[in-house]
Amino acid sequence: MLFLLGRRAVNDSVGVVAALLFALSPNHFLLVSVPNKEPLYIAGLASFLYCLIVAAEAPRRAWLWYLLAGIVFGITALAHPGVVPFAPVIVLAMFLCWPRRPILMALAMLAIGASLTIGPWTLRNYAIDGRFVPLTTAAGVNLRMANHTGSPGHWSEVPEHLRGLPEMEWERQARQEALQWIR
Repeated sequence: MLFLLGRRAVNDSVGVVAALLFALSPNHFLLVSVPNKEPLYIAGLASFLYCLIVAAEAPRRAWLWYLLAGIVFGITALAHPGVVPFAPVIVLAMFLCWPRRPILMALAMLAIGASLTIGPWTLRNYAIDGRFVPLTTAAGVNLRMANHTGSPGHWSEVPEHLRGLPEMEWERQARQEALQWIR
């Protein structure tokens, strides 16, 4: 995907160099050797950007590419919610780089596409817990990982006293512990 993105954005040489640098990076060997979300996040982000570039170059079918970009963004956000803060940056870049494009149509298609993928998960969360949780219930647990006595400052196991709790209680208690430690 990085090759296609580099080729479409600049030229074949950029695509080849980007793909080779990525493929030969020792960090990426580690990423694919254990099950984690980062490879999906990287592929999703590259695919999303590729769809945006194709949409900008294909005025007759731009709506379809923007819709696909929204779907890819939604899937990527489900895998790695950390991509969501990039949405305003992407919208700003669209306004600055493509002033003659029908921006409102593009934004609508992006929103519809993302909603098609994030919406069912949000409904699932509401059905289970009765509250609006668009992507993840892990915010409290993630906050606690780096904010408690003895924290290693990176990922760590969920503490024993939180295991076995219902998902939303687990999140609430972990968030409460982290905020108490921060204060």
